[in-house]
Amino acid sequence: MALSAFADRERRPLRDDMLRVVGEKAALWRAVSDFMRDTYACPGEAKFYGKSYGWMLWFRVGGRSLLALYPQRDAVTAQVTLGPRLVDEALALPLGAAFRRAIEEAHPYPEGRWLFVPLQNDEAVEDLKRLVLLKKRPPRAPGARRDDG
Repeated sequence: MALSAFADRERRPLRDDMLRVVGEKAALWRAVSDFMRDTYACPGEAKFYGKSYGWMLWFRVGGRSLLALYPQRDAVTAQVTLGPRLVDEALALPLGAAFRRAIEEAHPYPEGRWLFVPLQNDEAVEDLKRLVLLKKRPPRAPGARRDDG
């Protein structure tokens, strides 16, 4: 069974389909999607990631993967991969128990640790944002003043 509620490669789900299936967790899904759009100008794209994972909403900037959201029945799972050099920095962040446990328990592959964390509440969304910001600084806003000291 796939991680996503959408497992058929031939049937690409629309965003509305994904929102409908996450049900009561739609506000959390929107909070992450809005953050990625507003912070990185990244709307996300539907991507099929194989029979074990199914369809996800994938967020990448400049060819770099930042996170993925997997729609499930009345649930959302976020996936973030932390490179080896970011693990200690991530553990130094004020993270809740779910993300801290995910980092500590994830297998350390050469490319990093793959974290799969169910988004249960607003705290988890904030933790996810912290990790994404750690992975990639947001672009400067047009016209933003640079303060060199």
